[in-house]
Amino acid sequence: MVAGVRSAPFDWAIRFITGISGPQAQRVWQAYLVNFVFWFGMAAGAIVFVAILKHDSCPVGTSSKTLGRGPGSIPAGLFHSLLAPLWGTRQIIPMDP
Repeated sequence: MVAGVRSAPFDWAIRFITGISGPQAQRVWQAYLVNFVFWFGMAAGAIVFVAILKHDSCPVGTSSKTLGRGPGSIPAGLFHSLLAPLWGTRQIIPMDP
């Protein structure tokens, strides 16, 4: 790796941590949750699409099945990201003590 060049996930993690500790923490959590639900839904839709194609034995769906299997691993990868909002529960859902 070239000195001074950072990877995208590292950059994202730094911005996320500084965002949740800043004055606009609730906005950062909202963006995180919206993106999480969107990408999880896209992956779940792809899995259901491939399941329907397999169940109906569609002859046209060979390339579609291949394309649909790709996002099938996203829910497994996103599962650990589901734990992140536990840190921000007080900021996401403000509660009076």
